Amino acid sequence: LGFEGAIRYGGQEYGTVARRSSSGWMLEVTGRQAHSSGIFNRETGAGAIFEASRILHEFYDEVRAGVRQ
Repeated sequence: LGFEGAIRYGGQEYGTVARRSSSGWMLEVTGRQAHSSGIFNRETGAGAIFEASRILHEFYDEVRAGVRQ
């Protein structure tokens, strides 16, 4: 836990009213185990890494859209 000290500016005292934070999360996907040269074929499919990257990219787009508003 950190503390940002108060400051004095122009004869007034100011304190921190907002805080930065962090969070943790886990993304779990499943797929067929295969060599990378075998992904995207009919038997193997796209693979777990592709699904993970698709989900992360969608999350990234949503966060960026929220920042622009």
